[in-house]
Amino acid sequence: MDSRKYAKGVSIEFIRHPLEFKKPAQTSRDTLTFKPSFFLTIRNNEGRTGVGECSLIPGLSLESESEAEEYLERLTRTDSIDLDAVP
Repeated sequence: MDSRKYAKGVSIEFIRHPLEFKKPAQTSRDTLTFKPSFFLTIRNNEGRTGVGECSLIPGLSLESESEAEEYLERLTRTDSIDLDAVP
């Protein structure tokens, strides 16, 4: 029996929206003036809508900005998401 969780009948859209800091932010590795971010909207076939964010910290996040964007692009091309596989 498959115990994985799936979201079926969904559509996902995202937009790139880099967050520009009002003041530089210091991390353990660098000083940041912006943070790559994406805003997501997910809708199911019943009309329910959710909004989320995918945000990266350069030098600390495991994924690069391009890897995150490629993953989000793949999500927009499916109507069923394996929730256990989402990082």
